[in-house]
Amino acid sequence: MFPHIAHLYGPIWIQSYGFMIAVGLLIFLYFSINHPQRKKIISKDLYINGVFFGLLCGVAGGRLLYALSYPAEFTGRWHELFLPWIGGLTVIGAIIGVLIGGFWYLKRHHIPVLPLFDLVALFAPLMHAISRLGCFAAGCCYGAPAAALLWAVTFINPDAHAPLFIPLHPTQLYASAASAITFSILFFLQKRLLKNPGIMLCSFLMLENIARFILDFWRGDRDPIIGTIGSLVISQVQMYSVVGLLCTIAGLLWLLSSKKP
Repeated sequence: MFPHIAHLYGPIWIQSYGFMIAVGLLIFLYFSINHPQRKKIISKDLYINGVFFGLLCGVAGGRLLYALSYPAEFTGRWHELFLPWIGGLTVIGAIIGVLIGGFWYLKRHHIPVLPLFDLVALFAPLMHAISRLGCFAAGCCYGAPAAALLWAVTFINPDAHAPLFIPLHPTQLYASAASAITFSILFFLQKRLLKNPGIMLCSFLMLENIARFILDFWRGDRDPIIGTIGSLVISQVQMYSVVGLLCTIAGLLWLLSSKKP
């Protein structure tokens, strides 16, 4: 695959992963800006500013959770945590960062939080599906060895993050497909899900956490492993997914039982 697209200066390259994130973000912006939900609750300028602020919070959250999950990669060089061109990001951490930063931004501008989060949740999996193609190009988030698999992929580029010359599960494509399915479900059910604020957001978070928990069994970069449940080996990221799912279910039950609109 091709982790680097073009060299800019010194250690700075246009990365395949970053490029696909940018493509996904532009598509996300196009559809969400023109959605009737956006026009009802927030101006175009405030929304665009909020999206980019949320993006920064997402990168910070994803980077921080990655560092906490894999501290050995930063031992003796913690300054690399602040160098975005050095890889390392978790989607769950990014979502947490967006939720925290977005909540602060919307409250500061007196904008309804849940209706706007619902709009973001509708198109977030579409952006994620596109971004995962960048993971595939870079070789990060690679799969476990799968020599007998007909659709296994083998990385041969020395700049790829995946092990070279070993047939692997294309987990990046699995994740992209899972996000595309999530988007399709939310898109076709949006009229129902957008009736009550917060339901769309909870639906997205539930599907995202379930998908990540399942797909992690085929990941080849699952360390650290924290234990087993029967014959299943459970990773730390999967525990994040379980906690996220339980919190989302609790939030959904609270929303459904609340008498407030």
